Amino acid sequence: MNGDHGFATGAGVKLSAAFVPARSSRQLWLLLMAVVLLVAGCSGGVPVPSEPYSVSGRVTELSTGRGLANVTLYFSGGFGTTKTGEDGTWAVTQLRGSVTITPVLPGYVFQPASRVVSGPSSKVDFIATTDTSGKEPIAGAAVITLAEAQAWARRRGARQIFIDVAAYYWQLAPRYGIRPEVAYAQSAKETGFGAFTGAVSPDFHNWCGLKTRYANGDDPDDHARFPDDETGVRAHFQHLAAYAGLPLPPGESIVDPRYELVSKGSARYVEDLGGRWAPNPDYGRSIVRDYLNDMLGR
Repeated sequence: MNGDHGFATGAGVKLSAAFVPARSSRQLWLLLMAVVLLVAGCSGGVPVPSEPYSVSGRVTELSTGRGLANVTLYFSGGFGTTKTGEDGTWAVTQLRGSVTITPVLPGYVFQPASRVVSGPSSKVDFIATTDTSGKEPIAGAAVITLAEAQAWARRRGARQIFIDVAAYYWQLAPRYGIRPEVAYAQSAKETGFGAFTGAVSPDFHNWCGLKTRYANGDDPDDHARFPDDETGVRAHFQHLAAYAGLPLPPGESIVDPRYELVSKGSARYVEDLGGRWAPNPDYGRSIVRDYLNDMLGR
């Protein structure tokens, strides 16, 4: 409200109360709201929800030209996942806005690695080729059981807290599309099998050495703290999902303080975490060589 008792709409429109009878105050406010809504609508200030749309496509194996079954497609924006049928086709409905679609199937790489849609389409296709990189993908399903992972941890002399936290890794991994063995092996490296001999102590509930958003060193205060182990493991999976280019599950709140800082899809293999997750270029190779291979009995 201005000093002369006029009403400013914020869009350069001013209605002076001096020329409006008191009995017309209701009409004045109705007119005022109409002007504000009109101006906001014209300027994009009132977003109009996008209409839901459907998309579909096919995943084809390059070497055979046949459709590839059981490929999991992840949809950003909380739209979940779907799988290809026996003929490689898939379809989803009720998408809204811009959505990134990422296909995953262990043993394969896809071209393109992901696609972005913002409206209906029946040609959202992907080409699959056999993964000949020789590297360990971050995305995928578990290949050993929780009990087998815990038995491995015991053989390696792990602390009981590290053996116990494995349950969260195997429980939560399917939600993120990430191999629990990969995350658990990385946690073994970061925490010394739960000994926590570095800057982080067990009460941080930080199982992967995550730093704070504005960390500038390696002191305890540079590392993220979480309220409990489950939240700490969720943050671990979120950070790995960011590197692997996987969208977060529907309704997921971000607890990883550095999630937005990761270049999405920049490290789809464990070995590629070197120089990214940690500055040492051998970091990712060490996870595979010193922990993962042993866990998987290689």
